Amino acid sequence: MRKVIMGIVMALGMAATGMAQTTSTTTTAAAASNLTFQVTSQAVMAGIGGKYEAGTDAIGTLTLSPHWSVRSDNVVLPGPGIGLNTAGAEYSATIPKSEFSYNLNAGVGMVSSPAPMHFAANVGGTLSFSPSGEPKLSITIITAQYFHGAVADGATQTSNWWTIGTGLELNLSRIF
Repeated sequence: MRKVIMGIVMALGMAATGMAQTTSTTTTAAAASNLTFQVTSQAVMAGIGGKYEAGTDAIGTLTLSPHWSVRSDNVVLPGPGIGLNTAGAEYSATIPKSEFSYNLNAGVGMVSSPAPMHFAANVGGTLSFSPSGEPKLSITIITAQYFHGAVADGATQTSNWWTIGTGLELNLSRIF
């Protein structure tokens, strides 16, 4: 079963890579300049079966168009020894006539913890504010993710858990 799931995850990753190559080679130079890669790390609080754990979520996004990106979530909760890796898609947009933006995302992958490795899936979103309207500095008002994947935190075992976070994002590529 693990081999089947890993095969699906790898196929999704290769499909995403293939889309990125196609996008960069078959579009105009102006559109291709929108192809960017970004890595973000944020502190998160996770709720697992009534327990709360601090951790981090390292997020990688490859922008394919003004609204769509390929996304990777890598959550690490060192206290209970939980690691989650998912790959999926992200839709981003700016709220008209405001300095607010949002994204919605979903992915599939694997989660490991003291329980055996299992299939995992996540859905979530983020609401951000850019004071200048240009995302040189972005304030993440809230980011929330829901995860489905069996994890264990001590004697507590559950298949449904969540993370919530907030923070600042400084986009250096937009400054220089």
